[in-house]
Amino acid sequence: MTQLAKIFLPVLFLVENVLSGCSEKWKTIVKTGKDGKEKSGSKRDLVNHLMVGDDIRFSLDNGLYFSSIQSAILTGDENICAQALFHISKSGYNNFQGDAYWLFSNVCTSGHVHMSRWSVGAHTDRGQTKTTYDITWFARSRNCQTKPVYCNLESGWRKCGNVSLLAKSVLNSASVKVLNVQNGYITSFTNIAV
Repeated sequence: MTQLAKIFLPVLFLVENVLSGCSEKWKTIVKTGKDGKEKSGSKRDLVNHLMVGDDIRFSLDNGLYFSSIQSAILTGDENICAQALFHISKSGYNNFQGDAYWLFSNVCTSGHVHMSRWSVGAHTDRGQTKTTYDITWFARSRNCQTKPVYCNLESGWRKCGNVSLLAKSVLNSASVKVLNVQNGYITSFTNIAV
């Protein structure tokens, strides 16, 4: 019989309250140049928004491409690298390409952007691009929930909060993010079983 492995990390579960008025509008937090220098705003402010579970979005230099991130990792020098995953190539505003590919992006406040393309339906590398961009970073705050709903230690033992509240929040359609405070990794859950 196959046995499922349990992975325990010291994490904080940040849950979006489903009450109306929970989310605010997107705000520009920082603009970084191709060299990673702050043109306006503050990288530290962006880190602060990540640490409380706010939604993060970026725009590459021309302001025509926007994407929300699925996960991010913080570095010791206040730079972040964020992943924008599972985008399908398009041939125009409202058309997908005939020979479509998945686009995975790793976008960093240092200005570095790594894009990887893979064929849809086949494990075929369609190319890699590593370049730099001016990047505008946005955040949408969660003004209704800034404290973790549930925290656990590496052993799996509860450190704060209540797992029942976490489960109830999920069953009531809340969005859930997890933050590993030891390595600065934050991600959203797209599939959760209660």
